[in-house]
Amino acid sequence: MEVITPTNLRKDIFNILKGIVQSKRPVEVTINTDNGFNDGVVILDKKEYEKMQELQFLEKTGTLKTVIERMKSATDADFTEL
Repeated sequence: MEVITPTNLRKDIFNILKGIVQSKRPVEVTINTDNGFNDGVVILDKKEYEKMQELQFLEKTGTLKTVIERMKSATDADFTEL
């Protein structure tokens, strides 16, 4: 993941945001605080964010666990080729 400072983000925000959308790679913006440079924010593509939200929902509701368990026991007979 690319890491930039707020100053560099301000200098070229349009191209940075456009690059995030096109490459689907997040960018970390570091913020210098009392805790050091490890604080900051991550900017990511909206579609990637939506995927993360859906995965979190599936995990929270137990749906993901059910799907994974069913996939483990799946056989070729469980599927119909169209």
